Amino acid sequence: MQTILITGCSKGIGLQTALYLKQQGFNIYATVKNRSDIDQLKSLGLNTYYLDVTDIKSIQDTINTIISKEKSLDVVFITPLINNMNNRSFYQRKND
Repeated sequence: MQTILITGCSKGIGLQTALYLKQQGFNIYATVKNRSDIDQLKSLGLNTYYLDVTDIKSIQDTINTIISKEKSLDVVFITPLINNMNNRSFYQRKND
């Protein structure tokens, strides 16, 4: 069974991806930036951790915790990259 860390799981594509992949039998670690969202995700049966993707220590701590429990981490899915693909502040299309 593959272990997958997914960021941005408080709502939207991150949450839906985590729930779908859990249903498909993957070992999911759903992460949230707001600690107040942890209990909600745990109630859905997700392994849930705080993770601030802008803080290197937060990233290291979370990954080290998962690896110490699972002995490996197979996939990291970073949902802010997906969510912001159409955001003009994220990138500029040519001819705009």
